[in-house]
Amino acid sequence: MAKVKILLKKLSQILSNEYGKNAIEGAYIKINGKVLQGAPRARIRNLKYMPWPAWEFIDVNTMLDNGLGHTSFGKSNFRPMPINATRGCPYECTFCSNPQMWGRLWRTRPAEDVIAEMKFLVERYKANHFDFTDLTLAIKKSWLIDFCKLLIKEKLPITWGVPSGTRVEVLDNETLPLLKEAGLNDVTYAAESGSETVLKIIKKKISLPKFLDSLKQAVKIKLRTKVNIIIGFPEEKRFNTFETWLFAMKCALIGVNDILVMGLSIYPGSEDHKRISKEKKVVFDDEFFDMLSEEASLGYAPCYSKHYSRLELNMFKFWIFSSFYTLSILTHPKRIIILIKDLISQSGSTRLSVGIINLMKRRNS
Repeated sequence: MAKVKILLKKLSQILSNEYGKNAIEGAYIKINGKVLQGAPRARIRNLKYMPWPAWEFIDVNTMLDNGLGHTSFGKSNFRPMPINATRGCPYECTFCSNPQMWGRLWRTRPAEDVIAEMKFLVERYKANHFDFTDLTLAIKKSWLIDFCKLLIKEKLPITWGVPSGTRVEVLDNETLPLLKEAGLNDVTYAAESGSETVLKIIKKKISLPKFLDSLKQAVKIKLRTKVNIIIGFPEEKRFNTFETWLFAMKCALIGVNDILVMGLSIYPGSEDHKRISKEKKVVFDDEFFDMLSEEASLGYAPCYSKHYSRLELNMFKFWIFSSFYTLSILTHPKRIIILIKDLISQSGSTRLSVGIINLMKRRNS
């Protein structure tokens, strides 16, 4: 305990002497009302020797005992912990801040090290679910297969999910059943748009037919699936949002469980941010950062499209969102029972039930 106190005292001194006064490498900080951008931080290329997160400085058990830390919707008795197996992403999507944050060099931790960390968290904190927060976990098929085989061999009493969104190129009829056998129960597919035109503009580089085929396979083996949708890109036209709506309807018919529809967030470091902030003279102030959190909800998000208004964007968001769940319930009637249970228990398992519960709480407060 004495060593911990000494360490915390030294940390406090470092923070008070160094940070809060000058720009920090790899970060944005606010000093005297002005936001400073630090220079890019050097990449750590070999993740084999990366230390695990210092959870000992956080009261993890209190957090989990009170239901905090949920990034995957699910059972109320989950004790979920975040975990990260990879860094970077080789792709160049215009809306993503990865080029500045991690870079396009994709690196993995050894599968054995990831599983050792999972075992430690199970033993120390009784974790029973893990949320992989990687930018995109499914890049290298061989690594994914090795990881799953090792995890199956360990027989840990856990489930795991990929709630942040992932690509689907390696999620096929070989890997998906293996992922489920290894405990995967929750996977978010990052489509972003249902318009081939928009996908080309934002450099997403996915095949929508293959994307839908992977979704069908995941639904068939009863994995819980969610699709991420973004609208409001600068070159996106009204017809493109209609194409995205059609894509969302196909997802509902397939049996996708959940959908996230959001306005474009221009994250610092992304290609879109560099271009839009220059054109629209975006200011780094509190309102800007508040808006970043608002865009991922059904709140009134800003619009960066040159072809339709902010009001239209938020109408499109609600239209795609409500149409998806309406068709989902009509074609899968049992889901109305799940929705009712969610509302009674006040524990949301979809974006729809979470939205309704939050609305009810606001009205009652």
